[in-house]
Amino acid sequence: MSDINKQIGMRSLDALTAEHLRGKSIFIRCDFNVPLVATEKGYYRVADDTRMRRFLDTTFKKIHELTEGDCRIIIGS
Repeated sequence: MSDINKQIGMRSLDALTAEHLRGKSIFIRCDFNVPLVATEKGYYRVADDTRMRRFLDTTFKKIHELTEGDCRIIIGS
């Protein structure tokens, strides 16, 4: 673990093991500032969900595989 990570008590995703994660609540901060477009009904929808898909295909999937689903993942944007 790097010095800065030791100071703030955080680990990189690559440094985590199943024992670190199983049965725990994990908060992940992601940048989901995605472009929105207005619909005809006055609602907004995501115009480009690339960032969200990449997150699900990498970070979320890796944590889920490591823990075999035995953790609670909280995502903040």
